[in-house]
Order: sequence, then C-alpha cells, then structure tokens
Amino acid sequence: MHRITEVTEEFYGSSSSTMSFNSLEKLEFEHLPEWKQWHVLGSGEFPTLEKLSIANCPKLMA
Repeated sequence: MHRITEVTEEFYGSSSSTMSFNSLEKLEFEHLPEWKQWHVLGSGEFPTLEKLSIANCPKLMA
C-alpha cells in the first residue's frame, strides 16, 4: 500500500450502499508515505467509530 496517493469515494463502496462502515469502531492508517488526500463524503460513513489513528503519512494534507 506504499503507492496509495488518495483515498477516494471508491473506498466507501457502491453508491447504493449507505453506511458501508456502520460497525467499524477502530480505523488505523500507518506507513503510507505517498498518501496525499482523503476524500471524506461527510454523510456519516463511520457512525460507531471510536478511534481513528493516522501515523507516518507525511504527505497527507487533506
């Protein structure tokens, strides 16, 4: 996954599936040296998320 530069809408699944991550409580991203942008939809994708960790992603800006 070292080549990932963006997390886009495809990450969330098909447009017909709402709340793709409705049971996710913990999400970690680590060691993604080329990751620059994360497209957040802003429509409640992670309703039960308790912990988000992003580490060693030096180029992440958005």
